[in-house]
Amino acid sequence: MSDTVLNTSVAGFSYPYEAEYVPLVSVHTNASKTVRDAYTHSTHDWMRYNIQMNDLTDAQKVTLMAFVRGVKGNGDNFLFQDTYGWGYAVARQSIGTGDGSEQHFQLYQTVGSTNYDRWDIVVGSVSIWVANTLKTETTHYSVDYTSSGIVTIGSAPTGGQAVEAAFSFYRRCRFTGSFKNIYAAYAMNNMSLSFAEEGI
Repeated sequence: MSDTVLNTSVAGFSYPYEAEYVPLVSVHTNASKTVRDAYTHSTHDWMRYNIQMNDLTDAQKVTLMAFVRGVKGNGDNFLFQDTYGWGYAVARQSIGTGDGSEQHFQLYQTVGSTNYDRWDIVVGSVSIWVANTLKTETTHYSVDYTSSGIVTIGSAPTGGQAVEAAFSFYRRCRFTGSFKNIYAAYAMNNMSLSFAEEGI
């Protein structure tokens, strides 16, 4: 598992790309278009991405292919900040209410009326407020940045105290084709280079 960030590893990653939203639940229908069943994929929604190779300069292609080689095509995953799709930052929002004993609070993103857990948090991006007071990381709380997105507050908020957070997050992604397929996209110039959030 790699913590290499595509955006910073590839010249700040300013390339245009397409983002496709993949809902948490897939609904399967029968021939008459009625719902047959629904399958829950994960604990958060996914995204798929396409980079149109013919939108890039030769220098950009070379830089991007160097990154592809670094993650061995689809052999390893990487981190990505989705600046065009459903976003990569969560503005200040509630993540729970104190009860005098609970110290652990999950960071999540709200899309519509649904909350999706987030992990692979951008280090240093988390701000926590308890009862409208901004707290200091390491002094008042810690964050599991990579495996859970859980904030642990050193002194449990008392009953009824609002706990709020703002943060930025990465999507953990993987190229969807083998290195051979990716190189073909590079060589043909008019193909999409695709990657998707891990787990698809």
